[in-house]
Amino acid sequence: MNPRFLVIGYGSPIRGDDALGPIVAERLLDLDPPADVDILIRQTLTPDLAGNLNDAEMAIFIDASTDGPAGELVCRRVVADPNASLAMVHFLNPAGLLSWTRQVYGRAPEAYVLSFRGENFDFHNYRLTPAVEAAVQPMAERACALIYAVKNCDFSLLGCVYDNEQ
Repeated sequence: MNPRFLVIGYGSPIRGDDALGPIVAERLLDLDPPADVDILIRQTLTPDLAGNLNDAEMAIFIDASTDGPAGELVCRRVVADPNASLAMVHFLNPAGLLSWTRQVYGRAPEAYVLSFRGENFDFHNYRLTPAVEAAVQPMAERACALIYAVKNCDFSLLGCVYDNEQ
């Protein structure tokens, strides 16, 4: 059985707050997720993930952002970007990766981005800032709530902004 839900935590572990996505994904793995939830940890979003997205009913991308409100967890629905270039690329944003998936497989899953604005993205910095560290558990809980809402068809629990911007 293919997982119905895909969570991708992405970011660089050597760039301070950019490690937020992988750290949240690791926290989710520690919760022993059900068989229908697949959790991946990546440094960047690459075209090869389109196959994983094709198998999913819903995807959640978890990342630190460089914009957005300070100290606030942001949840946005993201859709395939119709203007995304399908030229050979080495990394993508979530909308671009969904576009790749749609072009290759003819479909893309419902998708959300959970983000929190980071403060420090310096190279060779292996620590999260205190505000971002405090966001790890709430982000993991929000990812679980999104999956629960879709599994139980209770979309009032989503509480995400419908947006195509990254």
